[in-house]
Amino acid sequence: MNKQNTVNMLLSCLIILLFSACFSGWKSDEGAIIINLGGEGRAVWPPSSAMLAKMDYTVTLSGNGEVIKRTSKGSGTIRTTVSVGRWNVQVDASYEKEPYASGSASAEVKAGQNNQVSIQMSQVIKFYKEFYAANEGEWNEARTAIANEESDTDLNYAINVTKDFKLPGSTENTFGKVKGINIYVRGNHTISLYSQGNILRIGAGQTVTLQDTGFAGLTNGKNGADMDNNTQLVFMENTSSIFIMTGSASLSGNTGGGVSVAGTFIMKGGSINNNSGACVYSQGRNTFIMDGGSISDNSGLCVYILASCTFTMNGGTISGNTGTIIIESNCTFNMTGGSINNNSSTSDGSGVYVGGTFNMTGGTISGNRGTYPYNNYNSGGGVYLNNGTFNMSDGTISNNSCTGNGGGVYVSGTFNMSGGTISGNYTAARSSSYGNGGGVYVNSGTFNMTGGNISGNTANSAGGGVYTNYTTFRMAGGTVYGIEAVDTLANRAAMGAALFSNDTTRTGYGTFAIPDDPASWTRNGTLDTTEETIRVVNGVLRE
Repeated sequence: MNKQNTVNMLLSCLIILLFSACFSGWKSDEGAIIINLGGEGRAVWPPSSAMLAKMDYTVTLSGNGEVIKRTSKGSGTIRTTVSVGRWNVQVDASYEKEPYASGSASAEVKAGQNNQVSIQMSQVIKFYKEFYAANEGEWNEARTAIANEESDTDLNYAINVTKDFKLPGSTENTFGKVKGINIYVRGNHTISLYSQGNILRIGAGQTVTLQDTGFAGLTNGKNGADMDNNTQLVFMENTSSIFIMTGSASLSGNTGGGVSVAGTFIMKGGSINNNSGACVYSQGRNTFIMDGGSISDNSGLCVYILASCTFTMNGGTISGNTGTIIIESNCTFNMTGGSINNNSSTSDGSGVYVGGTFNMTGGTISGNRGTYPYNNYNSGGGVYLNNGTFNMSDGTISNNSCTGNGGGVYVSGTFNMSGGTISGNYTAARSSSYGNGGGVYVNSGTFNMTGGNISGNTANSAGGGVYTNYTTFRMAGGTVYGIEAVDTLANRAAMGAALFSNDTTRTGYGTFAIPDDPASWTRNGTLDTTEETIRVVNGVLRE
């Protein structure tokens, strides 16, 4: 490890503000907080050691009806005690008397313990004007003042939410028609609806960042609501609208879903949870970028992308939803990281349903399951491809299941696999028409495999690894394991543990002169139904 890496590691580890009391002085209803400061992505922490020595901190703790402020300098230590309960911790760092970075998080303080809390420090935004809202009246004053500002100034405005309060739903833009400004709604509190409509409507040319603030909707019979909402909490009006979620921001408890996207929605953190309807609905030439955060425990469609939209998932999790991700025709889903896991659906594609283009270069699709009842069936436990294109160069599709065909991937379209792993998936049904293709089921179209491996999948009927239904399977590289492989790698089925082929004239191994170009395909041999491992290297079948 070089000197610079050592310094960076020490800075990351040693920049700690310690809130403690003498162990002998703790009361039975008090505890301590240890705050670890860090940063990632665009965060500016840790600073250099020279800057760190001159850094001033203001720490604000709020909880149990109290607000406590403390100060520190450099990497010094502040000692105090706080009462048991949930505390919000805000850290503001200044360098040479100028704001430098800030961050916040919550901690559940237990009596007689050192309670750890990690805070990501991010660069401080300089605001042209700041407003404070503790109720509906103050919120309306703030948004009206911003709506009356001049357009195209690229200035930053903040609405600091200081208490929980309720708002009526709206069908008008929150900040009017002003353009070219940036608005931050921030504070560790919740704004709830008391009538139907949107909490936030973002107009053309407006950028709104929701930082640590929660929006709560309406669901009849829950949290005192006597009606459903049936529209999203956040509505974006125009392709030039931008909405950003960060920190512990949340959209929850709404029958109409979370966000209607027109423009660009960037999810850096926070959560969209416990909603029904489409959690993220995007129609038109719009973009949804998920860098972090979670979409979880929702019912209905968790992400619905249609009409030439793009969804890019670089991180975060989509989990525990009773619904699926739908990518319609002419739309693109790029998955470079993150996880789509433990979702369930009564329709095809419990993880992802693709009618457009899906490019998977990383991430995980795992533990998703089809739950269609009785004698009905659903297919594609991990991915269901319907007249689209799926390009997989890396990542993992594992431990998914369905009651029909294609535990891992169901193909009606074109599936190009050049890397990654499809493993541990299974089909639960058993009949002549269902329970086939534990790893991959090719119903119509083409499966081109030039790399990667298919292992440990189970089909109750045929084709543990791959099942081709009178369709094309070209293999130029990669491995489909058979029953003789070690237990964790072996694919299993009643017939054709590795491969079941209904038409050997369309299943073979060979080479592509141009990757995945059928016109450049040279067939070197036939692939037939087999229990044994199929391994192809550079178009040559290996033992």
